[in-house]
Amino acid sequence: FVMGGKTRQSETISSPKVDVVFVASRVPETILVMPGATNIVAFLVVVRTGLKGDEGGNGWGEGTASTPLEELVCSEYAAHVSRGVVALRQEHEEAWDELWMSSISMEERRTPPLKGGGGGGGDDDNEGNRGVSGSGILHPKESDTEYEPLLPHLIRSSMYNVLSSIRGDWNQGVPPGGLLNGACYRGHVFWDAEVWIFPAVLLFHPDLARSILRYRLHRLEQALRKAETYGFHGAMFPWESAATGREVCPEEKFAQMEIHVVGAVGFACAQYFRATHDMDWLR
Repeated sequence: FVMGGKTRQSETISSPKVDVVFVASRVPETILVMPGATNIVAFLVVVRTGLKGDEGGNGWGEGTASTPLEELVCSEYAAHVSRGVVALRQEHEEAWDELWMSSISMEERRTPPLKGGGGGGGDDDNEGNRGVSGSGILHPKESDTEYEPLLPHLIRSSMYNVLSSIRGDWNQGVPPGGLLNGACYRGHVFWDAEVWIFPAVLLFHPDLARSILRYRLHRLEQALRKAETYGFHGAMFPWESAATGREVCPEEKFAQMEIHVVGAVGFACAQYFRATHDMDWLR
């Protein structure tokens, strides 16, 4: 079935409401599973919005007069259905495998024994003081100390959240809560993107990190306008930013006073160039 419409509110008074269309498999009224048997029921959902997410900037309207948004969604849904669930799942798993393998190598490191002699054994017993190790920080060896038993899981969980919220061809930014917590800060982009999220992404996936910067650079015009409004030279990026790059913070005092986001954007740009020496991007 197909459903579509517009968002209930627009980002600003002058910006349009966003078109949203999705098509989904119908949920069966009953599912019969015999004793001892296993049934696999697959549901496919395809969603498209009127936001452009590619290199084209921050414009509106993914569909065109000749190819409406609904037609694009239905065509994509039909193409996926024809390929089959098995092929889709395999492609999904291969894509995630590639993301997880794009990690940095780290040597085994040792943690000091617990105070009071914890960690056991003599000089040849390394089981009690072995820390996190492995081929990459996303696939570390499970820690067998009382220090960090959950560290590998926390690292993977955090990176999963981040990687689920960023795409190299999507320049809509990443909010502090990512896609897994869309209600966090209304889904708006803050300085967290450049200061806390960007550095980790840069080490593992420079192409994804570049999309975080592209979000800001494609909205530079709005930052220049905001600076002029407050009597500043240069760019003043908004404290809360969304699709258009305009200031969407509900409280004026924060919109005017939280100016350190400008330094955060500059910090991320400098980090990116130092890590990649990407002269084409710099130009």
